[in-house]
Amino acid sequence: MRRATIICASLLCCLLSLQGQIVRKQLHPIQKDGKWGFIDSEGHIVVDPQFASAGSFSEGLAPVRVGSLYEGKEGYIDDSGRMVIPPQFDGLGNFSEKMAVITQHSKSGYIDNQGRILIDPIFDEADPFSEGMALIKLNGKFGFIDQSGKIVIPPQFVSARSFHHGLARVMTFVNDGLRTGYIDKTGRWILSPQFTLGYDFSEGRAVIGVGGAVHRGEGRALLSTGPIKYNFIDANGAVISKHYFDGARSNFTEGLLAVKVDGLWGYVNSSGDMVIAPQFDDAAEFSEGLAAVAINYKWGYVNKAGKFEIAPQFDTAEHFTSGLALVSMSHSCGYINRRGEFVWKSS
Repeated sequence: MRRATIICASLLCCLLSLQGQIVRKQLHPIQKDGKWGFIDSEGHIVVDPQFASAGSFSEGLAPVRVGSLYEGKEGYIDDSGRMVIPPQFDGLGNFSEKMAVITQHSKSGYIDNQGRILIDPIFDEADPFSEGMALIKLNGKFGFIDQSGKIVIPPQFVSARSFHHGLARVMTFVNDGLRTGYIDKTGRWILSPQFTLGYDFSEGRAVIGVGGAVHRGEGRALLSTGPIKYNFIDANGAVISKHYFDGARSNFTEGLLAVKVDGLWGYVNSSGDMVIAPQFDDAAEFSEGLAAVAINYKWGYVNKAGKFEIAPQFDTAEHFTSGLALVSMSHSCGYINRRGEFVWKSS
């Protein structure tokens, strides 16, 4: 969809982990001369670039790697740059519900914000806690644990996502192949596996796909074949829109969902009404009142009336987080503010 430099791609990974998190001091990761640090929303360097890699802040802490990129160890700093959990882990995730995923010797577990191991690293994969439950993988199957580490929904699913609004999207085999449904926190099916694709509930809606087929790829990747049409459902499984779409983003954000009709992207509301007519070559989700959209291979930002507030000019454009958005153009990348002005740019 969008191409970026290696620096921009690395920054994007940090931003994706930041989405949905509360940032206390609104710091953003940067890379300069091969080292990672942090800037504030004005573009001032707050934590000098010094780390081999750095993630985003969550619950007041950010993971950083000390030493070499491939042989170093990871710990956590606070928003002053002080190391509060010493580098000792092979890999670290973001904090959620006062716990964070750690990786040691290719196995995953959880620590608290003091660095104490609460759940031993015994899982093949692990996701952050959400609504008191965490998605884990054992022996090729996905299940869920509680905050004590007890397995409460045994690993049995081909694919799964974390709980949102009391429901988790899971995928399993049925007679004609892989299908997606939704379970509650006891593992009971609330919406039977009937959809070709399904995404997390957000703002009372979940995007689903019907038709075509999906197959397992490497890791968590799913490969689709055949035409898939998209709609969205409520928590009772009722299909909301009168129309099925050629494409859709995975979530409603700020009351709107990007959908594709006859090759162009627009936005519908939670009732299925088209509020921004299909007119863009590509479109992303809304964040902080703006959405990145593309026309003629250039990205800009529109408001909820569909009017450009930042003209199409970028080769790539990501969502706004704490007042800044990561963009790239002319083989460089950086952060812009809501006026479209660069506050920091890579050299």
